[in-house]
Amino acid sequence: MTEEEKSSTNKNPKPGHEYMKDGKVVIFFKATGNVPELKQKKFKLKAIANFQNVMDFLRAQLKYKPTDPLFLFINSTFQPAPDEIVADLFLCFHNNGKMVVNYSSTVAWG
Repeated sequence: MTEEEKSSTNKNPKPGHEYMKDGKVVIFFKATGNVPELKQKKFKLKAIANFQNVMDFLRAQLKYKPTDPLFLFINSTFQPAPDEIVADLFLCFHNNGKMVVNYSSTVAWG
């Protein structure tokens, strides 16, 4: 095992709730396809918010209109429902304290 593999393998990962002590979670936005990349990719957003708030936040960061197509995926896998609670998604899908949200202007996965 290389040093990089050793450092990326966390033998004692913290439970997700330990990363939410301030009521916020770290979300890492990752562009997919032909959408613009954000200069800042990591944000702390409220854990109690629903996923629609994440979509609205990203749309504002990208300066997208409500009519511009934008699709969000968790870990390049699925699109959460807009009423999903961010904390619930984070607890299930975080990796070392951050949840990866891929975004695209077309349906890329799912």
